[in-house]
Amino acid sequence: MTNYRLKSLVDTFCTFSKVLSNAQQVARWAEEAENANAWFDKAQVMKAIKGIQYYLREEHIKIWLTKNQASLSCINPKRIAVIMAGNIPLVGFHDVFCSLICGNEILLKTSHSDSVLWKHCIALICKINPDLKSKITISQNWISDFQPDAVIATGSNHTYLHFDYYFKDIPKLLRKSRTSATVLSGKETDATLEKLYCDITDYYGLGCRSVKKLYLPKGYNVQNSFLFQKDGKALLQNRKYRNNYQYQKAIYNIEERQYLDTGYILLERSTSLHSPIAVVNYEFYEESNELFEKLENQKEEWQCIYSEGGWFSGSTHIGAAQLPDLFDYADHINTIDFFKDYQTPTSKVVRGILPREGRC
Repeated sequence: MTNYRLKSLVDTFCTFSKVLSNAQQVARWAEEAENANAWFDKAQVMKAIKGIQYYLREEHIKIWLTKNQASLSCINPKRIAVIMAGNIPLVGFHDVFCSLICGNEILLKTSHSDSVLWKHCIALICKINPDLKSKITISQNWISDFQPDAVIATGSNHTYLHFDYYFKDIPKLLRKSRTSATVLSGKETDATLEKLYCDITDYYGLGCRSVKKLYLPKGYNVQNSFLFQKDGKALLQNRKYRNNYQYQKAIYNIEERQYLDTGYILLERSTSLHSPIAVVNYEFYEESNELFEKLENQKEEWQCIYSEGGWFSGSTHIGAAQLPDLFDYADHINTIDFFKDYQTPTSKVVRGILPREGRC
């Protein structure tokens, strides 16, 4: 790819980010998205847009390009199918950005849960850069007619197996269900705990980066924890979240399971890494080194581990859950390297829980 074309693409995304500052326009998108999917209320859509603007800062893109310069220089543009998840608004934007920056032609297979926002975003990108109209196809249908050279697909553990078989003859970057956790020391500031509350509740806990598990130091008073100091009214205003909260509470009562009720989230002491909507699991630990070894052995299950200031080995700081940057690759696999090498996730070496090399 020529430097001129790369600069044109960077300018396109920087302009796109600036146009997203048009609050009235984004509010119209959000209203339309919420009408199609009640999980995507205005606050959640605005949060997703803010996150995209955060990593589309021009200076940040330049740093990211410099770090990936060697790989970018080796890429021959291909036809890429990008199959999206639909759990949170515009969740696969990073994949689309990487695909287009590399000069690829893409078929964007959107989720029925998140088709409205993608329709508007792709239309805006193509309006800014008409040359991309021939590079992007967006569809909710299957991709049999596209004949991709490679595929990026994100979904559940079940769809992972389906994609792995269906695309067995072409290079693929497949992602399945992961979850995230926070390790507390018990000495966190109120400001940090406020950020942790957001890490738990943003997008109603539907993201793989959302905190669904808390690791607490032995003796931590869960019943007097920060979650009991919040009223959670904003969460309960969403009908779908409220229904899930009431449903899980009813199931726990029927099964006579022990839990703590904050009034908007259920807390269960459990070794399980995953938890349903409106439930957060917790465990106690004694030594941080022992906990690190435990989490390291489970690293294929984790998307992110958080701690205050990143004190826990291999973690990132609390408050970063829903504000990733360009260096935060899903499942810790560099998308640009995938385009260069066409390696599958199983051939990549994932070092640690959250590799920190390459971050700015």
